Amino acid sequence: MVNSLDLSAHAAEITSTHQRILASDSSISWAVYGFDRGGTTLNVQATGSDGLEELAEEFDDGKVQFAFARVQDPNTQLAKFVFISWCGQGVPVFRKGMVSSQVGEVQQVLGGSHVTVIARSAEDVLPEEIMDKVERSSGAQYSYHTQPKRQPPAPAAKPAFNNAGGQAFRKGATYGAPSVGKGAAWTAAAATPPPVASKPVVSKPATSPAVGGYSKPSYAASPAASLGGTKPLFSGAGRPVSSFFSGARSPTTPSASLSPGIHQQT
Repeated sequence: MVNSLDLSAHAAEITSTHQRILASDSSISWAVYGFDRGGTTLNVQATGSDGLEELAEEFDDGKVQFAFARVQDPNTQLAKFVFISWCGQGVPVFRKGMVSSQVGEVQQVLGGSHVTVIARSAEDVLPEEIMDKVERSSGAQYSYHTQPKRQPPAPAAKPAFNNAGGQAFRKGATYGAPSVGKGAAWTAAAATPPPVASKPVVSKPATSPAVGGYSKPSYAASPAASLGGTKPLFSGAGRPVSSFFSGARSPTTPSASLSPGIHQQT
């Protein structure tokens, strides 16, 4: 068996079915192409118009076959075309090795497909599997006919700058804010530093304030006087301690505070 395909023996029939499918002919929606037994001549084996369910029944587990079908995209409701390369599990090993090189040649004859399906078992040609590939190939996740078309948001209006004065716009400048005039008085006030406040001087009194009518005496630094031959206690201008207490009296002097008629006994 030679490796090259014979695409010319049945070229007219192959081209006719292919073009009718592309032209949305209602009498045909799919066609299956295969080889004569033991040969490499491609021919038309079957055609139909009942969709993918009918097409799936035409694949033979012991053959190498190709198919071209027209379906409707559920997202866009537009016609999509599917190319299927079938190699059954019962095909001899040496024949399977030639399929990969033959697919490209057949696709050149059956062109215009949106989706290519490489099928090796019945699960690969299930209608739901094929339609899932068609839906994902469209790149749309919504229907153009059932969903409202979303309008892009309007661009934000740019602020209008009034350049009536003829001044050039500078990078980083803020425009649109009112201008505040600065006169000579403001400039002079800004240039003069504020006066520094001086700290108040607090003078301490020479003597402590009187508490309860009693003023603390000021003691001069003079030699201390002795009281009764004892160690001097204070050095307040030679005054003994007893002189600071009101009502102090000498032991030999009668108290002036005794009541009249009462004499101190000696």
